[in-house]
Amino acid sequence: MVATLDPPEVRIQAFNPPHLEHSMLSPHLTVRDYDALFRALDALYGQVVNVDAFPHHAHGILSQFIPCDNWAYVERHVGSGRAYAVLHHAPPDLVERFTLYYQIRTDYEYFDDVSAAHGGQVRSIDDFMSWRQYRETRIYRDVLQAVAFKHILAISPIEGGSVPSFSMARDGRCRFSERDKAFLAVLQPHLLRVRDIARLRTVNEGRPPSVEDLRQLRLTEREAEILHWVAQGKSNSEIAIIFGTREQTIKNHVYSIFTKIGVENRAAAIVHALRTPRQYIPCEIGIVADDEGAVR
Repeated sequence: MVATLDPPEVRIQAFNPPHLEHSMLSPHLTVRDYDALFRALDALYGQVVNVDAFPHHAHGILSQFIPCDNWAYVERHVGSGRAYAVLHHAPPDLVERFTLYYQIRTDYEYFDDVSAAHGGQVRSIDDFMSWRQYRETRIYRDVLQAVAFKHILAISPIEGGSVPSFSMARDGRCRFSERDKAFLAVLQPHLLRVRDIARLRTVNEGRPPSVEDLRQLRLTEREAEILHWVAQGKSNSEIAIIFGTREQTIKNHVYSIFTKIGVENRAAAIVHALRTPRQYIPCEIGIVADDEGAVR
């Protein structure tokens, strides 16, 4: 990485090797910001949580360094169009509002989580439309106004067939800055790593991905059952004993699973299974939240 001095400001040029998708260097971050980043990373990795606690763990830390009035965590499976969501401050009519949200979100490039306009990178609503334009949209009037989503900062990288979205919102006059966007961009790969750790912790607690979760991968019920055991480290012979069938039959099913989910070996299949979002609900039905704002 090369830093060039150009008085009166320092401009940092980052060289990104092919194997690195993100650089920690940004002209929008100060030395104090980097000190805050290291504290944020220490907090993220300092506590191992399960998948249920992950949204609150991640956003609880993010909100310490990027203040916000509300936040949302959503995992959407691209193939099935189903989602799991946690909203920090949820309105009483959350089901109706987010049913509408999923019906109209693709009409707006900012809210379409797979839009090429942002490519899953950090984005602010202010980069896509003015406040005057935004407040006249149906998605703001009928959905997001009630949850204080006036100024929004979000990131939604596609990973393993799902799109995890981290969104932060403010309701006042203070917009998210370039510093806020750079801060979140640096943390993105670490948020995904901590999410994977949370999935491993959940399996270690005796809660592997359920057969119902794995069915979202477009697998048959038997294939989902087999992948459920594969994710727990069972061999083909052990799974054959569980199902009371021949080992060759299990091998045939495993080969079919590999083909359907696009992997070449058992290790990759286990990783894919662990990354399968849980507690999906059909987007067309809406989102149901408990008192904590988590979908059930």
